[in-house]
Amino acid sequence: MKLIFRIALTADNYRCMLILSITVRNMKKISFFLIIIITTFAAVMIFSCTPKKTSESPAVEEEEDNSDEGYSWDFSDPSAGTAGWAVAEGEFWAYSGPAVLSRDDSVFGKGMLRLDVDFTNDKNKDWSEPKLRYNFSQPVEMENLVRFTFDFYYNPHFATGGHFKSKVIAFDGDNALTDAGSGAISGNDEAGDYLKASVTLTVRKTSGKMDSMLLSIAGYLTDYKGPVFFDNLRWETANYKPPVTPPLVITVLPAPEDSPNKKRLLNYLSDQFGKNIISGQMDTSWSSNEQMDMIARVYKDTGKYPALKGFDFLELSNNNAPFYGGKQQADEAIEWWEGKNNGVSLLKNNPNIHGIVAFCWHWRVGSTSDFYSNNTRFRIPWKNGELDRESEDFKTIVRDLDKAAARLKTLQDRDIPVLWRPLHEASGGWFWWGASGPERYKALWEFMYEYLTNVKQLNNLIWVWNAEKAAWLPNPDTVDIVGRDLYSDSYASQKKEFDIASAMVPSGKRIIALTENGKIPDPEECVKDGAMWSWFMTWNDRYNSFDGESHKENFWTGEVNNTQAHKVKVYNHPRVITLDKLPDLTAYRLD
Repeated sequence: MKLIFRIALTADNYRCMLILSITVRNMKKISFFLIIIITTFAAVMIFSCTPKKTSESPAVEEEEDNSDEGYSWDFSDPSAGTAGWAVAEGEFWAYSGPAVLSRDDSVFGKGMLRLDVDFTNDKNKDWSEPKLRYNFSQPVEMENLVRFTFDFYYNPHFATGGHFKSKVIAFDGDNALTDAGSGAISGNDEAGDYLKASVTLTVRKTSGKMDSMLLSIAGYLTDYKGPVFFDNLRWETANYKPPVTPPLVITVLPAPEDSPNKKRLLNYLSDQFGKNIISGQMDTSWSSNEQMDMIARVYKDTGKYPALKGFDFLELSNNNAPFYGGKQQADEAIEWWEGKNNGVSLLKNNPNIHGIVAFCWHWRVGSTSDFYSNNTRFRIPWKNGELDRESEDFKTIVRDLDKAAARLKTLQDRDIPVLWRPLHEASGGWFWWGASGPERYKALWEFMYEYLTNVKQLNNLIWVWNAEKAAWLPNPDTVDIVGRDLYSDSYASQKKEFDIASAMVPSGKRIIALTENGKIPDPEECVKDGAMWSWFMTWNDRYNSFDGESHKENFWTGEVNNTQAHKVKVYNHPRVITLDKLPDLTAYRLD
């Protein structure tokens, strides 16, 4: 007689089946032996089918665990759905909109937890909080768990302002064991139209067993309406080690040919240098045109528009409205090239006018997100006499360059040439890129040039070097124009500074520009002294200033730096080029 025993053992997501086939001739003789065999095999199978705590397992939460792995959720399996997560109905705080939870793999090409929210009616609240709940099937020992982490994705275009925060609470029944909250969540990595933020909520160390948890995403003065996404949710122990980041691989390609309009603008600048001075005005990168319109102030005072407008990637790391990670400045630059400002065509009778675009970069980095060397410890990474390309700081530099390149490419796609002035005023030491000294600075400049030109293939940049001292000059082949930043106490031509800048590049003549100024040099003095700067760039007015306000930090408006009479004289001088005097820069000579 043949007996077949089937033993089905289920342990979390593992199902094991033992099929034991035994041929029996004498049941009485073998019964005791058979019981021993079955018991032994069952014990072995139970042991071998115990689940491992890994990030690959959907909704791993069943057992008490003190391992180094912690607990994680994975939404890659469509059949797992939301992996046990649910909207915490009745737990919301000051949130009146809907909250719909689902699993979604249509936006990012992989499964994530999706929460559709609408903060429209709660936009004036500084803490409006929908919540998610997770109930563990078996209590979780909290003793070794120190933080909860997750990746958060949001679309900044779904809101006109405000930001998100987050909070996690671990419960044993109705008793809160521990909690943690975040500051403002700001995404730094672009994922299509979305921004990704890696959120870490460090909890107070506690004992006890967690049987449920709440995770909230709180709106702060935001009208965000649309989906947000969660991925890589994990409870971590102090010993948890994230996956090793693969080495940074940079592929260097041959430099692309200069774009046609870059060639045209360089030819125009060369033709005008020594003859005329191009007028320029710096924009306010920390506000929109609607809040403070520097171009409108210039026109109101002089009846003329500047030919050149300066922009700044100051808010490149700020992904909230209205900055959107530098998009605002890039969009305004595109508008300026199209002969518009604040949505209005400036010279309606001359549609072929293209305003000249310049960009600088007050590069915020480090935990303090600052550019002043006394406010951040971030420095140019250095090892064995060269850039430390294996360091995390170098990877930060590359990530930021990727962001800047993405914005600059939107201009390249329209063949808009850019007077590109990064790493400015380095020799002063007040910015982090200058605080490391000239050798590191030159290495960073040359790397940036190679990275944006050969790796990112940007062919619309005219490189304006503005480190201020000859000892800081990088490879001259990476410098198109030499700039000086001068905040003088007079309207003199600054002939001495002009000559110093002219002598900084020994291997050949360069165009010399006044890349920042307070008081505008008198054009008549410039002509008389032979200090014909290629352009001047008057700095912007102070934050929240009003039109006509006299203040030492208002470099245009008021009477402190540039008087009304002086402004009118400069902008109406025959040797000063204003917007209306520019030729069609898309039709200027190429050779």
